[in-house]
Amino acid sequence: GKLKMSKLNLLFVFAFLPAVIYCANVAEIVMAEQIAFKLCDEDSSGSLSWEEVSTCLDSYSSMLELEHIPLPTWEHFHAADDNDDEELTLEEWKLWAHVQ
Repeated sequence: GKLKMSKLNLLFVFAFLPAVIYCANVAEIVMAEQIAFKLCDEDSSGSLSWEEVSTCLDSYSSMLELEHIPLPTWEHFHAADDNDDEELTLEEWKLWAHVQ
């Protein structure tokens, strides 16, 4: 009985491990993006213009490249700017990146 139950528990844990790891990565990505929004939001508007993103890239692109993080492009920015107001909010980015 006990051995069989622990094997089942182990199988259950391994079955859900990828989802747990994925969630941890998503949480880390969202946290990194929140930090980026705070660092780059020069006018404290709560959203980013492409000019703010570009300025931020000038300062941090080498660090991102060292971490193998792809640099955002104007095309990414425009695609993520859901309401086309030239200002990207964290919520718009989350929707675009498919993370909640």
